[in-house]
Amino acid sequence: MNFTKLLVLLVLSTLLASCGQNSNGKKIISLNSEEMNKMMSEQTFECASENGSNCPDGIARLFVVNEEDPTRSSVCSGFLNGDNRLVTNNHCLSTLSQCKATYISIYSSKGLETARCKSIIHTEVDGKTLNQKAVDFTVLELDHKIQNSKPLPVAKRQAYQGEKLIAWVVDQINNRQARITELNCNLSRKAKSLELQNCPVISGNSGSPVLNEQGELSALIWGSTADETVNEETSLFERRSLNEYAFATDLKHFLKYLIK
Repeated sequence: MNFTKLLVLLVLSTLLASCGQNSNGKKIISLNSEEMNKMMSEQTFECASENGSNCPDGIARLFVVNEEDPTRSSVCSGFLNGDNRLVTNNHCLSTLSQCKATYISIYSSKGLETARCKSIIHTEVDGKTLNQKAVDFTVLELDHKIQNSKPLPVAKRQAYQGEKLIAWVVDQINNRQARITELNCNLSRKAKSLELQNCPVISGNSGSPVLNEQGELSALIWGSTADETVNEETSLFERRSLNEYAFATDLKHFLKYLIK
């Protein structure tokens, strides 16, 4: 291994170790089930693509209510697979009790749809330290079929080093409003996880999809080197100019649990 590669690895390891909370970036919020039930009909999505094009259908936000301590409820991102499956991170949702306390809003250009988590099809995390982590996903079943939103097509090939990949992340503006933000990233290295350069993922983006330029699913965001000073209030111009890294679970790890 040459000196440059070694230096990059050391820097990434340090960045990951220094932002542990943000690298496992579900966003902690205060929310109880009564408040959530009232807000489900008030959910809105804004599309922040770079060229004014439509955002992909099927991108979602997941509220996981903590009934024992509502101040420790959380919100993450996810995306539709088939008409009744959803993909997110294990660190966002991993147990049946969390599933039963999860409320989901799914974006479509025709308008959003809401759903609940019915069951967990498969959840997996490798439990390794952040700079060695590769696997962090949950595939869940929804309580009904989604009618208006198209699921993301699944890539038929693996992403390659140097490829331009697009992260469509859900920025959690507040408990009622979300923004789907396009981040044009570069696959700088295929290690344990996919390392995406120029990809300033923030807290609450966990579970967002990574697509290739053909609009096909290639990976699942789980973490970032961006610190907590970068958030949904940061201007998109400033944020998109940051040379931060995002980390994503390769499609190959959860492909067999998807509807192709």
